[in-house]
Amino acid sequence: MPILAHQNIGAMIVFVLFGLWMGRSHLRVVVRKAFRDDASVQDTDEVMSYRTAVFLVLGGNGFMMWWLWMSGLALWVTGMVLFIAFVLFLGLTRMVTEGGFFTTRAPMNPGNFMVSGFGVETLGASGVTALGYIYDRGKPFFIGLVIGQFACMGCWLIIDYFTGMTGNVVYRLSGD
Repeated sequence: MPILAHQNIGAMIVFVLFGLWMGRSHLRVVVRKAFRDDASVQDTDEVMSYRTAVFLVLGGNGFMMWWLWMSGLALWVTGMVLFIAFVLFLGLTRMVTEGGFFTTRAPMNPGNFMVSGFGVETLGASGVTALGYIYDRGKPFFIGLVIGQFACMGCWLIIDYFTGMTGNVVYRLSGD
């Protein structure tokens, strides 16, 4: 039933936004370290520096938005699809790690949410076609997410290396 799936998506949005709200003080510190290089914030024991992590997320999201936009989605649809996708990724991950579920599944994928929530006429022919291609069981979209994040991660690790910001855990594990 589509209405129950939409209710589940709404509950997942509240679940994720509440988690982000509860972590807002830490997220504020991370953003302050990433953009202002606040010396009072120590991130040397983290897997990667906060600056690298923030710019990887921003770069990866920018790449994914561009990729979806070039596939035929309108820019506002691209933003909504990514928002719903990340809500599902964060929500399902939190359910598995904190709730102890062995396995779980999304109530609805972002493509179906967009079609049933906004309608085919609103999305247009190219938008519906693009959603159909990127959500063939979610594999191509997921592969695009992974490629986008790893490409940006590699770029920022190289930038960190050349700017001398190699005091994080990734570089210590590599032996450099």
